[in-house]
Amino acid sequence: MPDVKDAIDARYSRHCRLPELGRRGQERLLSSRILIVGCGALGAAIASLAARAGVGSLRIVDRDFVDLSNLQRQVLFSVEDIGVLKVEAAARRLSKLNPNVQFDLYPYAITRENALELLAPYDVVIDGTDN
Repeated sequence: MPDVKDAIDARYSRHCRLPELGRRGQERLLSSRILIVGCGALGAAIASLAARAGVGSLRIVDRDFVDLSNLQRQVLFSVEDIGVLKVEAAARRLSKLNPNVQFDLYPYAITRENALELLAPYDVVIDGTDN
């Protein structure tokens, strides 16, 4: 696996050419921490784009299991994932897209009692729920 400098130079070279982002912005992405609530249709797409962009750490929160009815709209899952926790199937797929991303999986619901503790360490929190 390439080191961070090689990854920036090769994998993210097109990001680094963007004046709005540049190398410094890509380095910030690589050290950023994002929490995504839900990894169904919306959350899966968001998580995929975040991993591809080089977000350093993703916490995925979803208590659901992959079901056959999910497959036509939830892009991270396949038939082999049916019955598997969505967070586990998502992390397995996303790590193949970008092995440099760190995953923190939370296969439970966010509640009033745990929300502040769960959200506190993250730079960005994204609601990817679809209900």
